[in-house]
Amino acid sequence: MAHTTLVSTAELAAHLDDPAWVLFDCRHDLAKPDAGAAEYAKSHIPGARFLHLDRDLSAPTTGKTGRHPLPDAQTFMQKLGAAGVDPGKQVVAYDAKMGVYAARLWWMLRWLGHENVAVLDGGYAKWTHEGRPVTSVAPQPAPARFVGQPRAMSVDADEVMRSLGQPGRILVDARSPDRYRGENETLGPCGRPYPRLPQPLLQG
Repeated sequence: MAHTTLVSTAELAAHLDDPAWVLFDCRHDLAKPDAGAAEYAKSHIPGARFLHLDRDLSAPTTGKTGRHPLPDAQTFMQKLGAAGVDPGKQVVAYDAKMGVYAARLWWMLRWLGHENVAVLDGGYAKWTHEGRPVTSVAPQPAPARFVGQPRAMSVDADEVMRSLGQPGRILVDARSPDRYRGENETLGPCGRPYPRLPQPLLQG
């Protein structure tokens, strides 16, 4: 059975030793970019490989590309292959932030045409709350050859501007409510803190 959206902790536990499954730890903290890697080094789900939001799941920033632009497809596919992912593998991703970073890997794999990818329901918090096994040992996966083809699943800023107000187009802001309202934008371009805006500007 292929998992393409969510997978339960019980189902993952039953496949920890399954060579057809590949698990990724995507824990990250925007305010502390090295925190995810440090937590992974202390403990993670057995067999999980680590992917860093900035170094693995994003391209370097240029000041014009936003905080986390998509990486080069070929470079990312090489990283997936080095982690043991091939087109036949079931991939599972987890994090500690309600799935937000795991969902990025989910989306990126689908961007490359890999459908068998799911997010761990409840993430690392649920896994540990249930008393399931963890380890500090990093796996040494056998390299594989990942073959994918980027699909048109994104738009640029110009396309967004052209579509504003157009029937049949809906723009969704998935940030937290306070950031949506402009009340708490604590991270600026490339992760640098924004200066706190005066309250009248926030209200205007």
